[in-house]
Amino acid sequence: MNLRLAFVALFSCGTLMSSFAQSPVRFSTGDFTMPAVGNWNELTTQLSVEGRWDNAQYALVQWDQPLAESTKQRLEGMGIRFISYYPGMAYFVAVPVSVNWQVLQATGARSVSALPLAYKLDPAALNPVAPTNKSEYRVLAVQFDPSISLATMKERFREQGITYQYHKLESPGLIFVQARPGEASRVAALPPVYHVYLQEVGDKLLNYASRATHGIGSLASASGRALRGAGITVGIGDDADISTHIDFSGRLINRSPWVPNDHGTHVSGTTAGAGIINVRNQGMAPKARLVNQFFSDILVNSPTYVQDYDMVLTNNSYFSVQVGCPGNGRYDILSNYIDNQLKAYPKLLHVIAAGNDGSLTCTPYPSSYGTIKSGWQSAKNVLTVGAMMVNDYAIAYFSSRGPLRDGRIKPEIVTGGWAVMSSNANNTYGINFGTSMASPAATGALALLNERYRQ
Repeated sequence: MNLRLAFVALFSCGTLMSSFAQSPVRFSTGDFTMPAVGNWNELTTQLSVEGRWDNAQYALVQWDQPLAESTKQRLEGMGIRFISYYPGMAYFVAVPVSVNWQVLQATGARSVSALPLAYKLDPAALNPVAPTNKSEYRVLAVQFDPSISLATMKERFREQGITYQYHKLESPGLIFVQARPGEASRVAALPPVYHVYLQEVGDKLLNYASRATHGIGSLASASGRALRGAGITVGIGDDADISTHIDFSGRLINRSPWVPNDHGTHVSGTTAGAGIINVRNQGMAPKARLVNQFFSDILVNSPTYVQDYDMVLTNNSYFSVQVGCPGNGRYDILSNYIDNQLKAYPKLLHVIAAGNDGSLTCTPYPSSYGTIKSGWQSAKNVLTVGAMMVNDYAIAYFSSRGPLRDGRIKPEIVTGGWAVMSSNANNTYGINFGTSMASPAATGALALLNERYRQ
C-alpha cells in the first residue's frame, strides 16, 4: 500500500513538473528561461523601475501555449500593444498603467519580465569598430515601440546625450544613432527599445545567350504566349542614369541622380532592353516600363512607385553590408525592413542577387557555403537569386550559397550570371560582363508571367 502511494505521489510530482516546464524564449544572442510569476499584484511595482515609460509599462510576456488571435485582439482592445514576437510563445508588449496585469494571467500568461539588456543588444554594438572603407559607415539601428513618434524618440535621445543619425531607412519603430563606444547600452536601457543592432550601410556593386538559356523565346513568340512585359512596371536599383540609351526610349521613368555607367546599363538591358541596336541583345521583358533609381533608393521608395506606377517587381544586383564573411548570413535590420515592406505590399516582389562570395570559406561552413550576403539577400519575403553558367548550367564558382545562420536555405533559384550579353552604355554594341551577378534574367521572366497573370 505504501509503495503504491509512493508511486502515485511520484507520478503526480512528475506530472506537475512537466505541466510547469516551459521552453526558453529564443533570441539571436541566446536563450532566456523566464521564471513563472510569483505574485501578479506586485508586477506593477516590479516593472515601474525598469519598464515604465510615460503611461505604459514594457515587458516580455510568455504564454503557456500559442496565443489565439481572438484573445490577442481582446487584449489589444484594452490598449495592450504587441510589439515584437519571439520564438517560445513570447511577446514584447506595452501595457497601459491603468490595466491590471491579471488580465494577462487569465489568458494563460505564465511569465513576465523586463527585457534584459543582454537580449536587446547585438554584441557587436557594444564595441563598434569603424569600417576601413570610407564609402561605408556603421550606425546603431534602434527598434522600438512604433506607436511612439520619431520626434519623441529624437528628443529623448537628446536628453540622454545620445547622438541621432539620419538614415533613409528611418521609419515608424526604426531609428538610427551614431555608433560610439558606450552608446548602445544607454540606448538599450530605454524601456520602449527592444533591439539595438550595429548595422553597416553603403550600397556596393555585386544576354543574347541568356534568353535562350531560360527559354524566353517561346514565351515571347507571337505564335506562343506573346509575353514581352507590356503593361508591367519593373524597378531597377543600380549605379547608372540609363536615360541616354536608345534601348529604353519611351519606357523609362528615371529617378537616378548618377551618370551613365556600364553596370547599371547592363543590368537594365538584361531586364528590359529593347534590342534596338542588336536584337540578339534584347532583354527578358523588352516591352516593360522601367523605374530606374540609385541602388537601394529603389527599395526605400517602392511604396510610392507601387502607388504611382503600379510597380510589381524590382531588380537589385548589389549588397549593402560588410564585405566578405563578416557580412554574410545574418537576418538584420535591412532584412526586417524589406520583409515588413513586402508584407504591407503583397503584390510587390523584390528580386535580389545572392552575392559573389562563393569562393570564400566562412567558418564553420565548408568552402562556398554560408556565403549568402546579410541584409536584403537574407530577407524571408524576397526572391534571392544565385548565378549559374549559361553554357553548362553549373552553379558559378563565385555564386553565394546558403545556409543562413538561422538555418534557412538560400538562394531560391539560380539564373545566368556569367558571360551574359546585354545593352552597352555607349549605344553601339552588347557587352559581356564576366562577373555580373545576374538576378535580372529572373526579374524579366517574372515580369512576363505577371503580365500573363494580370490578363
